[in-house]
Amino acid sequence: MLLRPTRPLPRRFRRPVNKKTRAFVKQRHQRHRQYTRERWLRLYRRFQHTSFQGLRFLRTWLWLSIAAFVIVGAGVLLFSPLVHVREMRIRRTDPRLDSEKVQRALRPLFGKHLFFLADRTVEGLVRGAMPDVDKVTVEKRYPSELVLAIGLRPLAARLDVLDEQSPRQEQLPAAPAAGTGAVVPAKQTFDYLTDNGLYVALPFQSEDKTLPLLRVVDWAVRPAPSSRIFAPDFLARMKEAEDALRDQFGLKITGRTAYLRAREFHIRTSAFSVWFDMRSPVEEQLQRYRTFLKEVGTKEVREYIDLRLNGRIVYK
Repeated sequence: MLLRPTRPLPRRFRRPVNKKTRAFVKQRHQRHRQYTRERWLRLYRRFQHTSFQGLRFLRTWLWLSIAAFVIVGAGVLLFSPLVHVREMRIRRTDPRLDSEKVQRALRPLFGKHLFFLADRTVEGLVRGAMPDVDKVTVEKRYPSELVLAIGLRPLAARLDVLDEQSPRQEQLPAAPAAGTGAVVPAKQTFDYLTDNGLYVALPFQSEDKTLPLLRVVDWAVRPAPSSRIFAPDFLARMKEAEDALRDQFGLKITGRTAYLRAREFHIRTSAFSVWFDMRSPVEEQLQRYRTFLKEVGTKEVREYIDLRLNGRIVYK
């Protein structure tokens, strides 16, 4: 806001302002504003150029740092002894898993390079030590830890080798008790069969109380634990015959007996036994049983019905 003088200016200072003077003053003010704007623009462009150069410099050094880190990390990963296997951990997914046996089998892996250790190598050692292994999951925890999760084949049946009513109890030589000289009996073991036909001897009973009891006779030589005593097709045929007798003919299954060398099995019902073998299909032998029911019936059967012979059926 302009302040007007209280007294009029002297005459010599009161000069008239024409249009040219006004235009000159206006042009001068416009040039001043334009100059100020251009000066700020120059400063902004200079700052922008400097910032771009600094960002490009930082980006270059960032890529160089990443490349150096990758090279150093690869060198440590490939050549450093810190990445060798020094610790193993086994997750127990089944109570019958013998961790000490697995650790003994994996002992050659200690000192191996963890990065170059193949999962199939670890799995091969585990399966060689425990044939009843179903699945092996290998996890590498760098720098030096190996973690394994081992799943076992499920149990398919309880085995009765010597006594049909109670599990086997072996008497093995043991250290005499102090001061007595008496022989202490070995711990009781329980025989089981996996779903792929492997024989398993456990120092404890399985928690699965629904496992069927299978009596095994006709042993040539008693097999060692974890050895295969039945082929998978043998177990499948026996289950097929058992299901057919139960579902199609309404028979109650009370027992099962397998003959190893003869390759046959007997299924005991509440009234009699039905004999099957591996030479002919189960359905063909069941068809013989249907023919027997039509022509003879089961009233005269007291002990067994033999379906193994082609062309005739023997019963007692």
